[in-house]
Amino acid sequence: MTSTRLDAVEARAAAAGGVGKRAYVRRMFSEIAPRYDLLNHLLSLNIDRGWRRAALARLDWEREPGGTYLDLCAGTLDVGAALAHAPGFHGFVVGADFAEPMLRGGLEKAPATALRPVAADALLLPLPDNAVSGAIVAFGVRNVRAIGVLSSVGPIGSIIGPAAGRRPGWRRSHACTRGCRNTSSSLRAR
Repeated sequence: MTSTRLDAVEARAAAAGGVGKRAYVRRMFSEIAPRYDLLNHLLSLNIDRGWRRAALARLDWEREPGGTYLDLCAGTLDVGAALAHAPGFHGFVVGADFAEPMLRGGLEKAPATALRPVAADALLLPLPDNAVSGAIVAFGVRNVRAIGVLSSVGPIGSIIGPAAGRRPGWRRSHACTRGCRNTSSSLRAR
């Protein structure tokens, strides 16, 4: 079977929500990571920028501007960086995505003291209950198989709690620091 034919078979299985969807989506985003921002802006005619602003406005971070927030399916960290740079925000953003090359693409968008990328699957987040003040998913919701995970009653709902001003306690995860070493360790201190 040719490479193109195999890609087509994998794409159909992923579109049907098969067991290979997670691996297919991770591979696809890892491959397009260097061009993702450009493609997103071009293909949406820059409308994606307005969507991010609207999503951040609905996050209502102003109620806890010093809190810890989760940018889930963070990609190249555009949403997390926008929050980190928002006037009045003095909290911390955790940008979680399972495609580490995407996270690497956004490392320079905000200081590590305000935004930390973490390679983690949305279905297996390394966060304890009540770790964050709020969570946001900009575009990744279309790629999460178990959509209930993202609801207020699913696992995401359990990590949102009264955690303003306190850093989440991390369990085992792949930390994507400035060098993006793929090691199981906790995040470096801010």
